[in-house]
Amino acid sequence: MKENEEIYGENFSNIVISRSASVKKEKNYIIIGYRSIEGIEYFNEYFGITDYLIYFIDGDYELFRKNYNVREKTDISKEEYEKIVKIEETMGIKRIKDFVLNNPNKGRYYFKKQNDDTIYQDILKNVKERMNEEER
Repeated sequence: MKENEEIYGENFSNIVISRSASVKKEKNYIIIGYRSIEGIEYFNEYFGITDYLIYFIDGDYELFRKNYNVREKTDISKEEYEKIVKIEETMGIKRIKDFVLNNPNKGRYYFKKQNDDTIYQDILKNVKERMNEEER
């Protein structure tokens, strides 16, 4: 992606993602995986989305490293995982966190300490409540 962004511009990946998505305004969506606030803003602008919430799940560094190792079926060291974290930081993930912490009307912040479904259940509960409010 980085090479294509150098050739086609900084929004190359945002354009590809937005054009690949099939979003209808009358529906509710959960979009996961964005690593930059600019990407989220581009996506929202592309589809005319003005009512949204960003759910940011932070967490214990070692827990995330262990989860990464399980998910990727590997055993990377703390140093190797730190390199991955640094890449995400250069992509802008800290700016998403800052946005959520400074805009409570547009985001929710969670800190994951253990592997359970508590955070995800809370997010789904919140999404359902927002959908019920829209129906009223």
